[in-house]
Amino acid sequence: TKLLRGEAPVVYGDGSQRRDFVHVDDIVAGTVAALTGRPGTYNLGTGRATSVRELADLLTARINRDVEVEYAPEQPGELRNSIADITAARKYLGYHPQGGLDSHLDALIDHIRQTLAEETDG
Repeated sequence: TKLLRGEAPVVYGDGSQRRDFVHVDDIVAGTVAALTGRPGTYNLGTGRATSVRELADLLTARINRDVEVEYAPEQPGELRNSIADITAARKYLGYHPQGGLDSHLDALIDHIRQTLAEETDG
């Protein structure tokens, strides 16, 4: 949202912390598969790591190349890495996430733009 308003996004820490950014449609598909599949405990995600810095770079490249990311002190207690191990979900549920972060960003950006426009109009 900040980038769409021309403001600098804030990354806490150095941005090397990694996350598994997954689309909600993949979580829904995995949850439905778990309801009807083999009982167990499953991790759902993409199984791929993206650093917060990489995400910030992807967003600024798409939205506003003129804005530079601001870095702030690391948040106490923040996990360095959080990536789902989806091995069991693939094997027992047939879970296969569709696309990656990069393939879903444009739709997310369009949705946020539309929401901001509605807030401004409404």
